Formats: sequence, C-alpha cells, structure tokens
Amino acid sequence: MASAGSRDTMAIQFTLPRGEPVSVTESEAGLTLVVAGESVPFTAAADAATTTLTLAGAASAKAVWALLYTTFETSAAATLVVRAPTTGEDVYAAAGLAGTESFLLFDPGLGAFFATRSAFFQTSPADYGWTEPQGALLYSRFVPAVGKTFTLHVADINADLADFHAWMNDPRVDAFWQEAGDMDKHHAYLTGILADRHVVPAIGSFDGVKFLYVELYYAAEDRLAPFAAPGPHDMGFHLLVGNPALRGPHLVQAWMPSVTHYLFLTDLRTDHVFLEPRADNAKVIGYLERTSRFEKLKEFDFPHKRAALVRVTRQAFFAGF
Repeated sequence: MASAGSRDTMAIQFTLPRGEPVSVTESEAGLTLVVAGESVPFTAAADAATTTLTLAGAASAKAVWALLYTTFETSAAATLVVRAPTTGEDVYAAAGLAGTESFLLFDPGLGAFFATRSAFFQTSPADYGWTEPQGALLYSRFVPAVGKTFTLHVADINADLADFHAWMNDPRVDAFWQEAGDMDKHHAYLTGILADRHVVPAIGSFDGVKFLYVELYYAAEDRLAPFAAPGPHDMGFHLLVGNPALRGPHLVQAWMPSVTHYLFLTDLRTDHVFLEPRADNAKVIGYLERTSRFEKLKEFDFPHKRAALVRVTRQAFFAGF
C-alpha cells in the first residue's frame, strides 16, 4: 500500500481470514479502509522494511486489526508503525486505539505504536472482535459409543433464547448458576456474552436436539486466571446440561471429551484446559476425571463460591482420546 499521490481514485478489495470483505480506497485526499461498516482514514509511507500508517482519528480494534492484516498481506513490510496522538497516561485510549493492546505495542522512544509481521500473524482475528456469527457450527463429531452426532454451534438469540431461558430456570441448574429470571433477563445475559470478544457462548446438541450450554474462554482473560496461572493460550469452559432427557453418564462420556477436543483443536498453542466447578459438585468433577483425564489441583474461594480447580494437559487428553 503506497502513499496517496494520484488524482485518480484506486481501490483494493480484500478478504480477511474469516471471509469479511475489506476495501482500501486511494484518492487525492488520502487512503480510507472500510470494513464492517466502519471507515478509517489514514496515510501510509513505506521504506525498505517498514511501513508507517498515520491514522486520522480513533478506530475500533476490529478495524485496526483489519488494517494491519491488509497492509502486511499487500506489502513486504516486516514492521508496521502506527502513529496517532498519545498524550496522557493511557496512550492507547488517547490514541483512540483501545482494545489493540494485544497486537500493537507502544514504543515511548518513537512515540508511536508498532507491530512486527512475525508476531502479528500469531494472533487470531477472533481475539480482536472477529467472532463466528450467531448460529455458526463450531464442531461436529459422530460418537460411536452412543450412536449420536454431537455438535456445537454459537448461541443464536433468536433460535436458542427459549431453551436457554427454560434451562436457567431449572432448579438443578439454578442451584449452581444462580441466573434464574424472566425472558428479558436472559436476553440481556446472552446479548452481553455474545458481545464479549473473549468468550464464545455455544449450544451443544445430539442429533439436532439441544441440551447443553457452554461458555468457552481463554483462561488468562477469565476471573480464573489469578488462581490457575494459565499460559497465554490456555482455555476453559463453563457448562450446564439443561435438557433432562439428555442427562446421564453414558452421554457425558460422549460430549465432555468432545467439548475439550474442540478447545484443543481451535488453537494449537493451547497446552491446558481448565474448569472451576463448585467444590461440592462431586458429580461433575468425577465426570471430568473419568471422561477427559482432568485432574483436580486444589480448592479455592471465589466471592460467590468455593471452587475446585481442575485441569487437563494436551498430552494427557490425547493420550486417552
């Protein structure tokens, strides 16, 4: 991507890793990236190994990630320097770059932000707002032991709210989740989770019959982190079985390792998967140990519960899968 210098308008059409279209238009006025309905005016100047991008104003983390991705993919730059106002203690907020801390570093000497090609391409667009759409299929596996196909899909408010509402009001579920309430409360709950770029709420089904709700997350960004010392790519999940017709140990042995399998597959840098069930939930802890080779490491106190820290390593899981 070169600096604007022509009176003619030129456009680059590009596709991001998960299929989102992005365009960059160049005119006498400068360059503009457009992605997901957001326009980001900027200028670009390149030398042999570095391209400097100067933003005209604030931009979302999604758009900045898309700009860096597009620039790296359409140039030979090894390093991108991003210039924006950096007054105040919080340089990211001052520059209008809140949310980019994980893929843009700040160099006080330069007074600018930068990203290297080798580090940037180890990041995932899902971490910075590029999530699977509601209803998208995440995982599918036929489990011969139960003769059923287990699937996970991203929760869809329109299609899944009624089931989620019923499950949360089941006394067995409420005893552990404590989220019973009316439909408005559960609509707001799912809306908030779907908007959180660090968590994926998902629905599990057997042969199309929904029965399971899970929240998949990076453990380092969860409330669990101070108690577990997870690695930067370790993951975890919260769970509930809402459909009583699909409860039972013979089915747990099919879906529990499937959810864990999905987490290890979704990021090959994940070394551990964690859970933190209530310490007195002996049934769930036993299922984790027997079906997926989790081990209980310790008990600790959250403000709202006494919890057990359980963990499985990648090596242990696949040795028994």
